[in-house]
Amino acid sequence: MRPHVLWFDEYYNEKHFKKDSALKISQYTGILFVIGTSGATTLPQVIARDVLAKGGMIVDVNIEDSYFSELLKNKKKEIIVRQESSPFLKELNNEIEKLVVT
Repeated sequence: MRPHVLWFDEYYNEKHFKKDSALKISQYTGILFVIGTSGATTLPQVIARDVLAKGGMIVDVNIEDSYFSELLKNKKKEIIVRQESSPFLKELNNEIEKLVVT
């Protein structure tokens, strides 16, 4: 089985990474969650820039600053969360469930 990673000397493609689909969807994304990544590769960077260019919001969840921290500096539509993703996602899920139930 192939791990879902991009190896050195490989390129993003539709078969393994849904590159074209991801880029198309990013044009219409209102909120993008970037969770636990440095953003060191091109596809996540392009997606984030597309979302911001179309007026979307980015939520950056990471234990440390990354490419996205710099991208989001002085932006109005950004949320930066500096904690591990598991507790944050559990808390977010609980808040969403409260909204759905009421």
